Amino acid sequence: MVGRIRPNAIEVKRGDNFTINLQLKGRNGYINLTGAGLKMQVRTRDEGEVVLTKQGIIDDAARGKAYLSLEPKDTKGLQAGGDYVTDIQMIFGNGE
Repeated sequence: MVGRIRPNAIEVKRGDNFTINLQLKGRNGYINLTGAGLKMQVRTRDEGEVVLTKQGIIDDAARGKAYLSLEPKDTKGLQAGGDYVTDIQMIFGNGE
């Protein structure tokens, strides 16, 4: 299983590779990601304990492209069938 993204849900099978591809667009076209950073945190739903943190990669800043990659080692320690909350945050070069 490679995982899937649904509205308000990302589903990944423990031990699989999975890449979350992003392309940000605004009213006037692509959002320039030059100088931006991308990160993701995964927390347990009940306690809010951070169980996984990943840095993203800005792939094509001018066209608003970035991605986050999960490898088997990233999800190895997570509970099978666990219910987690994921935050994905883009921090722009101006601090926003």
